[in-house]
Amino acid sequence: MAEANTIFFRVIHQVSEASFKNVQNALQDNAKATNQSYNSKTAQGVFRIQNDLVKPSYQKAIIDGQRISEMTVKPTETAVAPIYE
Repeated sequence: MAEANTIFFRVIHQVSEASFKNVQNALQDNAKATNQSYNSKTAQGVFRIQNDLVKPSYQKAIIDGQRISEMTVKPTETAVAPIYE
């Protein structure tokens, strides 16, 4: 049981770090896009900047979600295996 707890808390730590990094990167990307929007001369330029931000942000969110899911599945299975034995 102690080993399962160790694995569980290690996974929680890794997921927390990955999530924090993802949020930090998203904030940096949004700040950059905001600065570009302020410097844009036209509304069309602002829309282009926002569009250029949204597409990659959505793709990153999907990829990051999959990566976090992969980080949790295998260790979780390993952690609960002794419970079912």
